[in-house]
Amino acid sequence: MRAEDPAADSVKLSILDGEYWWAGLSAKGHEMPYDATSDVSFDLYGDNFGNQAQLLLLDPRKTQDILWANTRNKAAVIRWWNEASACLDLSNPEAMAWFKERLDHLMKEYGVDGFKFDAGDADFYTRGIVSRKEGVIPNDHTQFFAELGLHYPLNEYRASWKTAGLPLAQRRRDKGHAWEDLAKLIPDQMSQSVMGYA
Repeated sequence: MRAEDPAADSVKLSILDGEYWWAGLSAKGHEMPYDATSDVSFDLYGDNFGNQAQLLLLDPRKTQDILWANTRNKAAVIRWWNEASACLDLSNPEAMAWFKERLDHLMKEYGVDGFKFDAGDADFYTRGIVSRKEGVIPNDHTQFFAELGLHYPLNEYRASWKTAGLPLAQRRRDKGHAWEDLAKLIPDQMSQSVMGYA
């Protein structure tokens, strides 16, 4: 799920007959997390996020070589693994509340038990993006994203910062399906713990 309007997510879930599918697995005792990221699709919104523009991370440049460059508040273009999109500024309490409201909707409407929070890695928040809160560094954005999971007992993160000891499930980043990747688990766990990522 992207951090977008619940109606768009309802369409995505209905493709899988979400309500029936979720209810069936839940009835069998399976806890069902749903994949969630803080990106906002340009496919749905362009950089016109209606009255919510203050909720996005902003681009520091005065001009951009892109079609939607002639707007007052230019959303920062975040390059994910599969696309480019805008991203919520979770240093802004209003953006955090807006995102949480949409997640809560999925729990209430579809019986989602929790969330697999994907992305949030500090390297997505570089290039001088403008946050509402001044003095924020990329790792702070990772921490803000992780703190959202404290509202949901069933959670999982690929990236965290300063969250050791908190009730957040931290996976050891993405690994391949090969024996050499299995050998990376213990060294990764140790280094992430020492550096404060887990």
